[in-house]
Amino acid sequence: RGVEFGIRPTPTVSVRGQVIVPVSSTPAAQATPAPQPAPGMRGGIGPRGGGPGGRPQINVMLSRSGSARFSFGGQNRTNVRQDGTFDISGVVPGSYNLTVVARQDGQQFSSRMKLDVADNGVDNLTIALRPGTAIPGKIFLDGTPPSGFRMNQLRVNLMPSEDMGGGGIGPMNAQVGEDGTFTIPNVPSLEYRVRVAGLPQGAYVMAGRIG
Repeated sequence: RGVEFGIRPTPTVSVRGQVIVPVSSTPAAQATPAPQPAPGMRGGIGPRGGGPGGRPQINVMLSRSGSARFSFGGQNRTNVRQDGTFDISGVVPGSYNLTVVARQDGQQFSSRMKLDVADNGVDNLTIALRPGTAIPGKIFLDGTPPSGFRMNQLRVNLMPSEDMGGGGIGPMNAQVGEDGTFTIPNVPSLEYRVRVAGLPQGAYVMAGRIG
């Protein structure tokens, strides 16, 4: 009781830019001039892809730094136009994480950057996507497993630490082999939590090391 919130109008701005997806096919005709893509890459969206009608499925997300699930009026996610451009409106100036994830021909591409939004917004932002990478690893047991336990009943899952809202991201998991090794393919460059499914009763993940 006795908790009151004072609300005042806040000026908002827009974040505009273009997503550059690496494709080998000819890009669709662009209605407006677009930033020049990097060498070996093409701008816009080609006719092949993972979305409806063979087009890439692209998701652009803007989340406030320090609070991945924080948004203003749900305006932190937008669709990408045919020529690869996007426009996020209703953005309160501040520091953000800009995340872009795309699926093209079964391959995942991504980009993530820190973005400081000033009082005049952001224009002409060019985002070049990178293909996902394979993440290898190995499970080690501490102690004696219960009778009947087999390594290949385990599955390692990567869960994005940000709320992707569907985000066009495919499943990122791998079954563990009898020798404890696994490889998770096609992983976008994001931040993840690691979960291990199929552990026997009473078992838990004690530690995780990279490198």
